[in-house]
Amino acid sequence: MRAVRPPGGDGPGMATLEITPPQARGTQVPRLRGDVEVAIGLVEGETPYLFEDVSALTRDRAGRIYVADSGTSDVRVFDSTGDYLYRIGGRGDGPGEFGRFRLCGLAFDPRGRLWVNQLEWLHIFAVSGANAAYVGEVTVRDNERSTGATCGSPMFAGPTGLTVPRYRVVITEGAYDEHAHVAENGDIISRVPLVTELPDYGEWEWPRVPLRAPGLIWNTGEELQTRTVEPPFAARNLVASAPNGGFAQAFSPEYDIRVFDADGTPKARLRRDAAGPVVTAAEARRERERMERLRDVPEYRMPERKPVINRLWFDEQGRLWVFLWPAESDRRYEAHVYDDDGTFVHVADWPRGIGIWYGGVRGDIAVGVRETEFDVEQVVVLRFSPVSERDSFGGA
Repeated sequence: MRAVRPPGGDGPGMATLEITPPQARGTQVPRLRGDVEVAIGLVEGETPYLFEDVSALTRDRAGRIYVADSGTSDVRVFDSTGDYLYRIGGRGDGPGEFGRFRLCGLAFDPRGRLWVNQLEWLHIFAVSGANAAYVGEVTVRDNERSTGATCGSPMFAGPTGLTVPRYRVVITEGAYDEHAHVAENGDIISRVPLVTELPDYGEWEWPRVPLRAPGLIWNTGEELQTRTVEPPFAARNLVASAPNGGFAQAFSPEYDIRVFDADGTPKARLRRDAAGPVVTAAEARRERERMERLRDVPEYRMPERKPVINRLWFDEQGRLWVFLWPAESDRRYEAHVYDDDGTFVHVADWPRGIGIWYGGVRGDIAVGVRETEFDVEQVVVLRFSPVSERDSFGGA
């Protein structure tokens, strides 16, 4: 195992390549627009098409769609047109079954095997067009300290090992987060402690709020579970894991993203002047009502603006997606997409309400989740196509 120092700072050996994306208003920049080609999911009907809690997605090279549902503790497989094929796993403790913890990631390795991440347990299946055979289970282990993966997507299983989204290290004095690159046998190849202390961001400066509320985590069958919940539009420490073991990190109120290799070596820094969209009166009212439905919520103030960045994630080609906070009036989401060396590639937009950060983004195809009427989840396939228009590069 190789340990490296935390990223950050500007000391010796920590210089970064600064890349400023195109940002002049009216400048023509490449734009890809994503539209829905396939939708899977019903309000009522056949069981395979009823989703409870979609938590990870991926596709294989034949275009088959794999949907991890933490509510039913299984992975369902559909063909490229959305027709159901078969089911993997299920609730239980036997070989090839999944226990009560969330299914946190799906990924295919270079040998075509499907890996299912369930916190520090990684289940492996040999899949085909007709079925999946259970191969075995790997436990992420560390002989030096207590460790555990945290939930998040996507996960990658490449030739250099596994990249899990986030990793929590528990020691006598407390706990901290680190980025970890994991071998196929569960050994940690390298670890990079992450910078987790938020800068002073004024109106976004809220602590996480520990709550007890119904339905917040996992399918344990218990009515109440404890979870830490972020107040609306709070500052967040965003971390995205790349297929090659590298990662990117940013604090959401600023467009200032640092990209690192697997060993923590700085690779690029993506910066631009930007402000998040204004929080409207209607948005503030909805968020206050939502928080009031939870229990034991302390008083908090609503910011005038949202943070700049909503999420970061890498796709299967190693491209970094920077998902911007939308304004209330926006009908489509927008992300800036960069190559693995920090070179700007294009702006991508797609219909609002579809999350494509669960995995399965490759080439011009993305698999995502949207919530329809009656709170029903659908899995959708988007195809991105070039459009020609003048663009302000997402400036607010």
